[in-house]
Amino acid sequence: MDDIKDIPRDDILDFSYLPKEHRFVDKPQPVYGDRFKGADGILIATLGYGLNEYPFLNSDHGRYRPIKVIEQHLAVLSPEDKSQKSEKTYDHWITSPWIINSYTKTSDFIVCQTTDPDGFIVNGATAKALKQLKLIWDKRKGSYDNLVVLIPYGGQYMEDEMQEIYEATNEGIIIVCAAGREGGDVVFPAALGSVISVGVAGTGPKGREIDVSIDFETRPARLVNYDKKEVELPRDCGIAAARVAGLISLLLSRINSIMKEPGKYTDNPIKNMAMHIRDSKPNFLHTYVIRELIVNEGNGSHDPQLGYGDGEQIILSLLEMDPSFLIQKLANIVCGQMNTEKVDETDGDKIKETSEKFHDLKGKNIHVGIIDDFKVAPPSDSIEKFKWQPHPKDLHGDKCAMVLRNVSSECQIWCLNIRTPGVDSIVKFFEDCISEEYKTIDVISCSMGIPCFHLGLCTAVDKAVQAGKIIVFAAGNCGLSQQNSIFYPGRNGNIIVVGRGDGFYNRARYSSAGREMDFLAQVQCVKPNKASSGTSFAAPVVAGYIALLLEFIQKEMEYDRIEVWSGKKWENIPISKAARNVYAMRALLKLLVVKPQVHSETEGFGCLNFSALFPEYASDGLEQSDAKAFSTELAKKKIRQALKKFYKRDINLVAV
Repeated sequence: MDDIKDIPRDDILDFSYLPKEHRFVDKPQPVYGDRFKGADGILIATLGYGLNEYPFLNSDHGRYRPIKVIEQHLAVLSPEDKSQKSEKTYDHWITSPWIINSYTKTSDFIVCQTTDPDGFIVNGATAKALKQLKLIWDKRKGSYDNLVVLIPYGGQYMEDEMQEIYEATNEGIIIVCAAGREGGDVVFPAALGSVISVGVAGTGPKGREIDVSIDFETRPARLVNYDKKEVELPRDCGIAAARVAGLISLLLSRINSIMKEPGKYTDNPIKNMAMHIRDSKPNFLHTYVIRELIVNEGNGSHDPQLGYGDGEQIILSLLEMDPSFLIQKLANIVCGQMNTEKVDETDGDKIKETSEKFHDLKGKNIHVGIIDDFKVAPPSDSIEKFKWQPHPKDLHGDKCAMVLRNVSSECQIWCLNIRTPGVDSIVKFFEDCISEEYKTIDVISCSMGIPCFHLGLCTAVDKAVQAGKIIVFAAGNCGLSQQNSIFYPGRNGNIIVVGRGDGFYNRARYSSAGREMDFLAQVQCVKPNKASSGTSFAAPVVAGYIALLLEFIQKEMEYDRIEVWSGKKWENIPISKAARNVYAMRALLKLLVVKPQVHSETEGFGCLNFSALFPEYASDGLEQSDAKAFSTELAKKKIRQALKKFYKRDINLVAV
């Protein structure tokens, strides 16, 4: 390493003495860590190219700060898995630690290589790296306050990645992901909705999952020397995510500093709230909480490409904020009224009863659970099969069950009966649904939520999603009263959130709005000449649609199979199994949208109608049996295409 010290230094560092494939180094930029005293106590992990090959990571080159790498891990699979590697990664991924370090100054790094020696990302390597990072964090979290993980790439949905990310975030690990590549859709794992997703203004991908973006026009990309030429780092989501990861590390460090000694920064009332958050809210610096903190400080509405605005500007405003205001913003997210509330008690527009048909589907052999209060079940928290009996004062859950029955007449309905008010009852039922006794439950409809983040509820929902439960949640009836008026667990982002549609497939005026909104649904009458108002009844409608889709796939596509990534290899599984996934089902429900549109906070992807996928035809000379067969085949083709695109995209992995 002695010869490195004699290298000429100028405004742009030159590493031309290194092998060609290693000559891509970021130019030093102003260090935010100097201004905000660094990101003390924050451990940072970066995934991507084989950084462990570089001998100069811990060396100081001129004005460029040394990067302290405390561990390096090879997360790629064995040589036999060569057939499963993706397209080659961009060389600039190796600059991620330097970009982050230019903000944080004092952080320690873990480098995880998820490529093979040729620079190809290997399928399964990301999940393997995350599993290793959880073990490292379990051993080292006594020495650090937080672990921030950067994943600067993405691709198709992989179940092993989803499992590891959920487990990691619920253990307090903050995960930042690149949203996708230029002009495309949001890719996984950013599309999971359970990470912090970063896009690029103007040219980046579009999607509901994008949290913030970086505007490279106002915040220029950095210059590097590559093969003796001055070039600019690509203006893509990988570089943008590295910038945001660095700033989030500074934000975490500042919050930790305030929470450790709140009396140093605030007066007693604020101090007491800070101590309450610190002492009574385990893992209050959850990925969901940090994400909410950032987006609440952003623009008032979500843009599918920009998210809630410039991530750098938003986080800098939080860093410069008075500590009292920062504590208040945290309290708004993790504290508040914790009593369970019904998400609908507001009268809305009446919707005329329709004679909509469901392609002779009835949801047979599909099990749907409804979390609510029922008169037909025992007067205590319990799970019972639904058997409706006429009663002049049906409870909220009985009405939801009747709405579901109108859509899916032969599905098995389970009453998850809440008679003890409180979030603990909701948590219990989500946990019960994945137990051995009730593992047959396929779909969960929930019209009860809470207005603030709750770790137990978040964890229970995540586990249910991991277990393959398809969860549908009513958005709420708060209208546009807040920036995001959707209750938890809908605001987690990883379940299907449903608002109310009016008779013209537009949003009902009282339906809540927010980035997590997925679809609107019209509601059939519970009783003749009496409409069921509120978004609560939209959730069982969509749960009924899902039951019909699952029945159709089981009955009409019994022998269809599809390739999915199993965690170790590509596996050929029945398409009926591939559809039993909340993310796959969201992709299938888009086929039911009457007027497809770009995602919006108020209407999601649009209003659903089952006939959009299964149209009925009435034409002279056309037999109804032939018309039905035609609709059936087209529906099967659309379902195959949607699932194939979801699980594999156009290529194995999309570099960003």
